[in-house]
Amino acid sequence: MEINKLNFSESENGQSTIEFLISFVFVLGFLFLFLRLSIVYTNGYLMHYATFSASRAYMVADNGDKNAEGSDGLAFTKAKAVFDKIVNTTQIFGQTIQLKENSMDSENMNSLLVGVFADLNEYFMVPGVTNSRKDLNLKSESFLGREPTRGECIQSVCEVIKGITSVSCSAMVTLDDNGC
Repeated sequence: MEINKLNFSESENGQSTIEFLISFVFVLGFLFLFLRLSIVYTNGYLMHYATFSASRAYMVADNGDKNAEGSDGLAFTKAKAVFDKIVNTTQIFGQTIQLKENSMDSENMNSLLVGVFADLNEYFMVPGVTNSRKDLNLKSESFLGREPTRGECIQSVCEVIKGITSVSCSAMVTLDDNGC
């Protein structure tokens, strides 16, 4: 028997339809892959922007109190308000993001790591390649530090005045704020 005669069809009917369907499914899968990837990137960039803006609010917030420890809670409250305003009540496509702080009074914290951070778990699945849900743990950190509070400035200026003169600094008034 010849090879041509063994159960092979002489016509090529339907081959172009099958090629079109395979190409269409491939292009559609590629499109969904890039769509999902763009959503993950957009969520990440939005989270970075919100974290950086919250860190700036955390850095400069001060209640003007003479107590050096008085405004750390206020600073985080203001940072959280800025973060929530940008992230639109902490919802990014159904995900809840919580802002956390690294303050100077936290245990074993270096002064270089003072600021805020946020965590987001995104899922990313490549269609046709994997059947399981893979979580991407995204972390946005912004450690801009904290400006000295008014109370800390008053204490440092008082220490300088006490070091130079022998008088008490309770009657001294700072006329110019140089940012300590």
